[in-house]
Amino acid sequence: MLIAAGFFFLSWIPPALSCRYSVRDVAFAQLDPYSYRLFILTDAKTGGETSQTLLLAAKKAFQDSNVVAEMVRADDQKDHFARKYPDKHKITGFPALVLAYDEEHSLLLPSPGKDPRAAFEQALRSPMRDEIARDHLESYATVLIMEGTTGDENRQVRGMAEQAVRRVSDQLKILPKEIKNPPVVSVLPRARFDEERILLWCIEEMETRDQEPAVLVLHGRGRRVGPLLRGKDITEERLYNILATVGQDCECGLDRIWMQGRTIPYRFDKIMRERMARHLGFDPDSPMVRMEMNQILRIAPSSTPKQPKRFDVDTPAALGYREIEIPSDPGAFPKPQTNLPSGAATNPTPTLGHEPGPAAPSNAPSRAALWTMLGLAVAVLTVGIGILLWAKGRTT
Repeated sequence: MLIAAGFFFLSWIPPALSCRYSVRDVAFAQLDPYSYRLFILTDAKTGGETSQTLLLAAKKAFQDSNVVAEMVRADDQKDHFARKYPDKHKITGFPALVLAYDEEHSLLLPSPGKDPRAAFEQALRSPMRDEIARDHLESYATVLIMEGTTGDENRQVRGMAEQAVRRVSDQLKILPKEIKNPPVVSVLPRARFDEERILLWCIEEMETRDQEPAVLVLHGRGRRVGPLLRGKDITEERLYNILATVGQDCECGLDRIWMQGRTIPYRFDKIMRERMARHLGFDPDSPMVRMEMNQILRIAPSSTPKQPKRFDVDTPAALGYREIEIPSDPGAFPKPQTNLPSGAATNPTPTLGHEPGPAAPSNAPSRAALWTMLGLAVAVLTVGIGILLWAKGRTT
């Protein structure tokens, strides 16, 4: 009876152990609450009242955002890395505002002047960032196209993006966790580059002087996934592979650096967070959810932020349910599955100037759940056999 109960318990384990979060779900969680710091740089001539007024205004403005304000005396705090910003940005007057996401990457913002709220708001919002945040609450992802100088290339890139979106849209209903609204394609014209300078700065590799079009996939809380693709590196197949990653479960083997890719500076107020929780079916800001996601991500491959593992845009990604192959060697990484028939050849990858062709995704198993299930199975059977032997010994 006990062993039968154990097997019944094991039959219930798989759905409980399978990751209930997708890569997209994880992208809505701020496991690192502050991605950006806004430094308010002052000097000896800056009045204490002015400094405190600015700091209080900044803290109020950055509530519900991924930006935190910090006051730094540029002529006094000798060990603070922000002391190099006046020279780096040729700052001649104080107070000054510098937005940074690490020691090496920073951007000088307009002087706070008499109304610092406008400068703080500019750090958090812009028309394109508002559009991205609005779309991400209910849509699968955003394919952001930053136009080049050639109209024909821009049109080709948009066609590739739209075709990749159509391919993903056709498979939304078979995802492990259904997402109703397909990805959206957003185009940033070159004429709007100046007003979106903070967004473009966040995309570290994006140079506004580039003449070629560029594409980046964003999802969740404006979180990037995959690399920035430029010019002839942009293909329909690569865009599809990046988009397909978004729909996988969070145990897909994606490097944690990409799973928690850098977000754009933005404010998610109470109304947006409530909409987000209703749409997802859980609250990504809940401490329990964050703890659970952190536990899951601990077993994910993890490289360092300065040397992130390369995101493989040329390997087909899996969408939908998967057949799992257990490797004979526990330490070996499982071979990827494929939906193609045996001996079938893949289609050539479309590039600028070529017609895109269809391609088939592959499958990748989740090992963590399998080994956890196996361990629990052994534990249940061991306990059951031990109790039976004990009971038999008593009767004899």
